[in-house]
Amino acid sequence: MSRHVLIIGGHGRIAQILTQQLLKKSWTVTSLIRSQDQVSEINSLATADQGDLNVLVRNLEHVHDTSQARSILDEVKPHTVVWCAGAGGEARPDQRPSWWDEDAWIYAQEMQRGGLLSYCQAKLAADEILLQEASTRANFSGISLRLGILSDEPAGLIELGKTTTSRGSVSRASVAEVIVSLLEHETVRTAWLDMLDGAEDIETAVERVVNDRENAAEKGNRPQT
Repeated sequence: MSRHVLIIGGHGRIAQILTQQLLKKSWTVTSLIRSQDQVSEINSLATADQGDLNVLVRNLEHVHDTSQARSILDEVKPHTVVWCAGAGGEARPDQRPSWWDEDAWIYAQEMQRGGLLSYCQAKLAADEILLQEASTRANFSGISLRLGILSDEPAGLIELGKTTTSRGSVSRASVAEVIVSLLEHETVRTAWLDMLDGAEDIETAVERVVNDRENAAEKGNRPQT
C-alpha cells in the first residue's frame, strides 16, 4: 500500500537513509528541512523510477504553538509523521527499569548527569507527551525509538524493545530499516522501543515487539489499549 510520510528533520543522516528506502517502496515522502540551501541535496536522493519526493522548507524554531504545527500537517496531509530532528535512548531519571541490572542503571544515571543532561530531559519530556497523547486517540500509534550512540556502520543485528542496558551504539542504517519495518506493520501499537546493536535480525526483532506489544515505558506510563 502506498503511503505518504512526512519526515521532520529531513536533512539528518538517518532521515536521508530513510528517505531513500521509502522512495524505493514507491511511497511518497515529504522532507521538512530548515534551509533552502539543503533543498538540492535532498532532491538528489530521488530517482525517476521511485516514489514522489517533496521538499518543504520550514524552520521549526519558528513553530511556536499547536496551530502552527497543525498548519504544516494540513498542508502536507501525511499518513505518517517521522521525527528525525533528534534521537536518543535514555532511562527515566527517577526509576530503574525492572529489566535492567544495577550496572546498566548506574551508567544511564551517569549519562544523564553529564553533558547530555539537557538533551535527556527534553527527550524524556517529548517521549512522555507522545505516550500520553497517543493513548487518548483512536486509530493512532505513537512510537518513540530511544537509541544508543549512533554510528555509521552498515545495517546489522539489533536489540529492540526492552534492551538490557542503555550502554552501546546503534547503526543509523539499522535505525532507518527499523523505522521502515515498523511503518509497514498495520498493527503496531503506541510504545517506547529502545534500540542498540545486538544479536537479532531486524525483521525478527520488529515482528517480536509488534506481536508481543513490547513497551519499554514504565507500567504507570503505558497507554491503555
